[in-house]
Amino acid sequence: MVTEDDTKVRVDADFATSADALWGMVGDFTDLRWIPPVHHSEFEGEGPGMIRRMYLDETLAVVERLDALDPEHRTISYSVHDNNPLPVTGYRATITVVDTGPGTSRLEWRCAFDEPVGTTEAEAVATIEGFYEMMLGGCGPPSVSRADRRLGPCPARRSTPRSSIAGARPPTAPWRRPGPSSRATCTSGRASSPSRPPSSG
Repeated sequence: MVTEDDTKVRVDADFATSADALWGMVGDFTDLRWIPPVHHSEFEGEGPGMIRRMYLDETLAVVERLDALDPEHRTISYSVHDNNPLPVTGYRATITVVDTGPGTSRLEWRCAFDEPVGTTEAEAVATIEGFYEMMLGGCGPPSVSRADRRLGPCPARRSTPRSSIAGARPPTAPWRRPGPSSRATCTSGRASSPSRPPSSG
């Protein structure tokens, strides 16, 4: 789990949907509905330690490991182990869903990394921040409520809360080559969650 002391990038986003509905999407390591379209996906194992391979085309896969899962506190941690699309080494992240009231919730996404690759640390942080904002568009209309760079002071950026995740369609990431469908398939015999978005209640 990425702690406050470890954090190099943090982005928070508010949603007009229940914490249970939001967690039902982001807390399932096999649910790719909110992730930009991939060609296909594979999963090995179950629970912490399992591996997720998200193929950008027929052969190139981003390999991620589920490091920790805490449904009680709605927290999931993962790390990237091969073909990291972000310009850093040792990338690991934690996502937490917070209940902020009836029908509302907040997603807190933080990460740590070892070293930037081919860029400065400040530029790597900016890239990750932009990536998070884009990915959060798959959970609802893009509206990030706070971005926190740990390299120095970062003024808070506020906007209107996100609406319900129901019906949301994820955008296509610039570093991904979209496959024939936004619904990922599992070639290892274990299917990811269906593409139907959860109820916002």
